[in-house]
Amino acid sequence: LTEASASAPTLSDGQRFGQENQTGWGTIDPDAGGKVMLGTDVSFEAGEGAVGKRTSVGITRKGPETIPPLEVGMVNVTAPANGAYRFLPKGQKFAKPVRVGLPYDPSLLPEGIAPEEIQTWFYDEAAEQWTALPRVELQRATSRVVSETTHFTFMINAVLVLPEHPGPS
Repeated sequence: LTEASASAPTLSDGQRFGQENQTGWGTIDPDAGGKVMLGTDVSFEAGEGAVGKRTSVGITRKGPETIPPLEVGMVNVTAPANGAYRFLPKGQKFAKPVRVGLPYDPSLLPEGIAPEEIQTWFYDEAAEQWTALPRVELQRATSRVVSETTHFTFMINAVLVLPEHPGPS
């Protein structure tokens, strides 16, 4: 006899996002591209021609203590709470845009802010600032944002919250 559950089992944070400091590795091929996952919810996908030679790439889940300071008004909504992801190798550049899929936690959205306002941001270490990536897709059903990038660095999902009464400039 086989047991059939009434509903799919709930996945743990570790199963969905990887454990903190865990890295999911994969190989990207110049002709076929490739896909790398960390858990079920964090992804990297490259198409044909994104790399010039076979390249190992990884995604590492990082904790809040490793995140560079956020810009004024930025709220990190990355899942799990206050997390971030480092894409490896550090500084890797791509000949064509690749896609990264990062999870967000709807409960972290400030009041009045919709998921449509979430963007994936990368940390520009040279400029010491966060910059938004072009968003390709918002996947509400799985609470993920898919964006395009041409390089690897530290990434989070965040929204901008502007003060209601800005002070003098």
